[in-house]
Amino acid sequence: MHSIVDYLEKHSHDGGRRPFLAENDRSPSFEEMFSLVKRMAYFLCANGVEKGDRVILLIEGRIDHLIAYFASMAVGAIPIHLHNQRPRAFVEFAAQNTGAKLVVTQNYAEGWLDFPCPIRPFPALEQGHPEHWTDDRSEIAYMMYTSGTTGRPKAVMTSQSNTLFTANTIIDFARLTGGERELICLPLSFTFGLGHIHAQLILGGQARLFQSMRDTPAILHAIETDGVTGFLASPGMIKVLVEEYGDEFAAKGGGLSYIVINCTPMPAPLTRRLMGLLPNTRIYMYYGLTEASRSAYNFYNENIEKVGCTGRATRGVALRIDNPNLITGEGEICIKGPNVMLGYWGDETKAGIDDDGWFHSGDLGVMDEDGFITVKGRVKEQISVDGMKCQPLELEEVLNSHAVVRDSAVVGIPDERTYQTVGAAIVTTSTDRRETLIELLQEHCSRSLEAFKVPKKFVFLDEIPRTELGKIKRLEIERLFAADQQ
Repeated sequence: MHSIVDYLEKHSHDGGRRPFLAENDRSPSFEEMFSLVKRMAYFLCANGVEKGDRVILLIEGRIDHLIAYFASMAVGAIPIHLHNQRPRAFVEFAAQNTGAKLVVTQNYAEGWLDFPCPIRPFPALEQGHPEHWTDDRSEIAYMMYTSGTTGRPKAVMTSQSNTLFTANTIIDFARLTGGERELICLPLSFTFGLGHIHAQLILGGQARLFQSMRDTPAILHAIETDGVTGFLASPGMIKVLVEEYGDEFAAKGGGLSYIVINCTPMPAPLTRRLMGLLPNTRIYMYYGLTEASRSAYNFYNENIEKVGCTGRATRGVALRIDNPNLITGEGEICIKGPNVMLGYWGDETKAGIDDDGWFHSGDLGVMDEDGFITVKGRVKEQISVDGMKCQPLELEEVLNSHAVVRDSAVVGIPDERTYQTVGAAIVTTSTDRRETLIELLQEHCSRSLEAFKVPKKFVFLDEIPRTELGKIKRLEIERLFAADQQ
């Protein structure tokens, strides 16, 4: 197979009536999904889409998103995955940035006049609709945008070989079989959820697609009643499940064979609590970026002594720490392997990839003697207080350990005397006066941190701004502090 979509054709002929996807009251088999994809491919061709054209997908329904994705790939076009709640300004930026031929959407573009390219609603694909299929694929399987939490988003070009390699990597490290029924409530416009769709497509497994990441009772109900064997989760989701629904999670999740958690660092005590609730479930953490997905993993059940580590390299991937600090060992995590992207759209220099093929991730980390890395944060997020360095993650872990803190985010604030000082945004459970809370938290931090790391400025929020996958939007936090100082 030279493309992930070719597995859809394979399974449509080989036991094609087996269910592939389930969403609400829809449950197309491989055979039915293949037919829907061919009808959508005809629709794209009828709208002038040709090999190499970029097609933006802005689609709410998970199954419909996958239909449009596979159809774009099937006609040789390059699908661009966007989260369906992206505002017009970002969609317009993506269309201009990539020279998109078409936007396919569901009710998100009403009134979008003077748009850079045609916008078409997702079509009705009834029986009898003309079909189209081609074996001519673009080298680029799809594009996704970087999160843009610390700068301008860039379109990552993921190749067909990248896609196949990372899907097989998931199968390898998570020990998946063809009999899985996996619950995916994460957006398919990101590599976490989409990668598992690819893995289930290769295996001929089944994916139960769920719209909401935040409807915890409904997720637990689906795990219990739908015969779910595998579950994908962010650390934030695990925190809610363990701390707010622990007993129910233990009762309803006892039949889970595995849980895969994405790469945002998860506190070791939370990991241990999860393993205590589900002692017979395989628990995995993986690390990767849009530019180099599934670069490392940690199978916690076999590495209990390393629950604080992010993981070691997946098969076929190499990791190293670039220019490590002589005392702490911290340096930039670099990745090399078949999972590394082709580059960024429109960038002929292959920014971030050196001449030897190493991708410089921008993540700060350390590596132990067994090859396990621990992500410490982003290089660009490092705070410098009069020349002394600290990472937001370290400070957030200390803040979050206090009973009055529900969530926190730490950033560097410009300071005339020390270049930067530490600012902390806090979501609190307490009704005490702000001045009292600040004194309490500074005292708490002083017990664990050097003086220069103790936050000097505070803002109190109802919620920490985060991306769809839970990454802190630090630029927004920095703007809040800037506005507060005016």
